[in-house]
Amino acid sequence: MVGEAENRQYAVFLDAAVSAVSDFIYTFDLEGRFTYANPALHNLLGLKPGEMVGQDFHDLHYPFELATTLQSQIQEVISTGKPLRAETLFESASGAGYYEYIFVPLFGENGEVSSVAGTTRDITERREIEVRNLGLVAELDSERRKLTSFFEQSPAFICVLTGPDYIFEFVNGPYYQLVGHHELLGRPCFEALPDSRGQGYEELLKQVYHDGETVRGVGASLQVRRNDDGPVEELSIDFTYQPLRSPEGEVVGILVHGNDVTDRLLAEQKLADVNANLERIIEERTSQLKQSVEEMQGFTYSIAHDLRAPLRSIASTSMILLEELSPMIPEEYHVHLQRQSHNAKRLAQLIDDLLKLSRNSRRALSVKSVDITLLVKQEVEELRKANRCDRIEFDIQEEMTGYGDQEMLRLVIANLLENACKFSPNGGTVGVTANDQIFSVRDEGVGFDPAYAHKVFLPFERLVGESEFPGTGIGLANVKRVIERQGGQVWAESKPGVGSTFSFSLPMKS
Repeated sequence: MVGEAENRQYAVFLDAAVSAVSDFIYTFDLEGRFTYANPALHNLLGLKPGEMVGQDFHDLHYPFELATTLQSQIQEVISTGKPLRAETLFESASGAGYYEYIFVPLFGENGEVSSVAGTTRDITERREIEVRNLGLVAELDSERRKLTSFFEQSPAFICVLTGPDYIFEFVNGPYYQLVGHHELLGRPCFEALPDSRGQGYEELLKQVYHDGETVRGVGASLQVRRNDDGPVEELSIDFTYQPLRSPEGEVVGILVHGNDVTDRLLAEQKLADVNANLERIIEERTSQLKQSVEEMQGFTYSIAHDLRAPLRSIASTSMILLEELSPMIPEEYHVHLQRQSHNAKRLAQLIDDLLKLSRNSRRALSVKSVDITLLVKQEVEELRKANRCDRIEFDIQEEMTGYGDQEMLRLVIANLLENACKFSPNGGTVGVTANDQIFSVRDEGVGFDPAYAHKVFLPFERLVGESEFPGTGIGLANVKRVIERQGGQVWAESKPGVGSTFSFSLPMKS
C-alpha cells in the first residue's frame, strides 16, 4: 500500500511539473491520436483540459497541409523507432509563431514502439533574432563588398597586414602595380617582398604595431624589384601606416595606403630645372636690356645735347640775318629764312618732348591721393597767363580726387587742357568732370574722325596739318604712357565740328 501511495504522489508531482512548464508536452497512440497534452498546448489552441485526448491534428482543425505532415511524421517515428526533430510556422488565436518540436518513440516491454511522446517549444523570438542577425550579416557583407570594391577601384595603393608577422590579408591592384605581381596574399610581408628589407619600413611597421601610432611618409624612397629577374627600381612614395584594432582596442593589423609620386616628383624637378634655367636667361637678358637702355639713354642725351647747339645757331643766325640785313635780302629769301628759323625751333621742341617722354618712362612713381580739381585750376591759370586759352570758358567739377603720382598727373592734365584750347580756335567751353575714378576733358573744338581715335596717342601721329595747328605729336603719347604706368587707361571720343572728349582712368586705392 505504501508503494501505491508513493506512485500516486509521484504521478501528481509529475503532472504538476508538466503542467507548469511553458513548453508543450504531449503523447500519441499508434494511430496518431492525442493520449495526453499539457495545459500549455490546450491554452494555445483555446481548448479546455482533456479536450484534445482521442483526436488527431485533422480533428483539431490544424491547417490541412501541416496536419498531414505532422501525422506522417508520427507514423515515421513509429515505423523507424527513431526520434524526429523539425520546425514549423503555426498561426493560433494569439498570433503566428515559429515552433520547434521533437517526436520520440516510447517502447513497450516487447521492445516495440507502443506510443509516441513529443515536446514543442516556441522559438519565435529566437527566429526573429536569427533573422535580424542574418540581415545584419548580409548588411555587413554588403558593406564589406562595397569597401573591398572601393579599395580595388581606388587609385591609391592599399594593403592590409595582419599579426606581428605582417601577413598580407588584402592587396588592391595599384599595390600590385607598385611592387609587381608577386604572390602576396597569406604570406608575411618581408618574406613575399625580401627586397624591401633594410629600407627602414620594417622598423616603421614595428613602431605602428607595438605603439599603435599612425606613421606617415612623404616622398620616401622605395627600391623594388617588380619581377624576380628584373632590375631594382628606385621609386618615390607618399604613404600612411595606420593601426587596425580589435573591439578590445588591441592592435591586430596595419592598413597601408599611399601613392606612387615618382613621376610627379620627376616632373617637379624638371620644372624646377626649367625655371632655374629660365630665371638665369631672364637675368642675363635683363642685364643685357638694362645695359642697352643705359647705352640708349646716354646716346639720346648725347644726341639731344649735340643737336641743341647747332639748332640754336641755325635759329639765331636766321633771325640775325632777317633783323640786320633785311633790306638787302630779297623778299623770297625772307620766307626761306623764316621757315628755317621756325623749323629749327620746332625741331628743338621735338627733342625736348622726346626727352620728356623718355624721362616719364623711367621716373619712379610716388603714388598718393591727389586733388585733381586743384591741379586743373592751377593749369588753367598757367594757360591764361600764357594767353593760350582766349575765348575759352572752363567748367571744372569740384572735389575731384584721384590716386596716383601728382607731378605726372599734372603733366597729363596740362597736355589735355592745352590740347582742348588749341583745337578750339573759335572758343567754347572746356569741361573737366569725374565719375568713379574716370576723369574727362571735354571741348567744343574742331574734333576729328572717330575712326582714327586709336592713332592720336601714338608718337608723331597728327590728324591735322602743322600749318593749321602746330605741334610735335608727342603730347598725347606722353599722356598715354603716364596713365598706363599708373595702372590706368586712356581713350578719346570725337566728332568732326562738334568737339572731343579725352578720358583717363586711375586705379582705386588699394
